[in-house]
Amino acid sequence: MKRMLLVVSFLLCSFSVHANLIGQWRANVDGMLLVVNYDNNRSFNGTLSHGGFYHFFQGDYNGPNFAMGTIKRTNLVTGCVTIMYTTFSISLYQVVAQINGTDGRCDLGSGFSSTVTYTRLTPPIY
Repeated sequence: MKRMLLVVSFLLCSFSVHANLIGQWRANVDGMLLVVNYDNNRSFNGTLSHGGFYHFFQGDYNGPNFAMGTIKRTNLVTGCVTIMYTTFSISLYQVVAQINGTDGRCDLGSGFSSTVTYTRLTPPIY
């Protein structure tokens, strides 16, 4: 019995379990609503629409609290598509998306950068 408790304790301490991102998140700056549709604990994706633009984002976890990915930004009037290179810092109730450049297409230069913090609106799913 002691051996089993030791093994369980080791497993609980060795692996960081985090809630997935599925649900709705609100931006702290302008109230944009971000919806995460998929999270399998290795990668995630979702959408947001704002100001004449549609965004599809995806990320791959590089640990329980960090991911790297892209945001595909489509201008709904012209159809022009820009890819934004993004890192995500993740906690249970907050995601910080840091855009660190783009492919330089459309109206965003390759050096464009931005940071947006999103707060969870729906309860976490474990």
